[in-house]
Amino acid sequence: MDLKLLLTTAHKEATNLHVRQTLLSKPSAPTASLSTPSPPPSAASTAKSTPPTVSAPQDSPAREAALDAARTSLTATLKTLLTLLTLIDTQREEWWASKKETRRKWAEEGAQQKLTGLQVMNLKAADMIGDRRAKVGVFCRWNLDVGSESLEDGGGE
Repeated sequence: MDLKLLLTTAHKEATNLHVRQTLLSKPSAPTASLSTPSPPPSAASTAKSTPPTVSAPQDSPAREAALDAARTSLTATLKTLLTLLTLIDTQREEWWASKKETRRKWAEEGAQQKLTGLQVMNLKAADMIGDRRAKVGVFCRWNLDVGSESLEDGGGE
């Protein structure tokens, strides 16, 4: 699976979850009629009427189920993302180990520029993987109230 596609999917699911949670926390506003405006209230009717009260919306089981489904989907996507990051890191380590002979040869030949370029590639790849893993961890803690470690261990649902 393409890592960029997976990140985009995780971002979309997180955005959808955030929008759903925001909609649940905001009171529902009364809808105004766009076709015919209502006449302004008269002074007599304003004095007699009481101001409208805004009540918090009741969470319906359907909304809660939708939120749970979104959270489950997002959790599954994040688990997949962490698994792929682990796989990429393992492949990077295998690649680096396979270059041992090349590194030794270049060190003996004094080809420092080639050796440095290879080391820079390895370190940048390791840094990018570590940074992405850290971002996923922060996202999990702040948005799902779970640590990325619990996702890796199979928990978090």
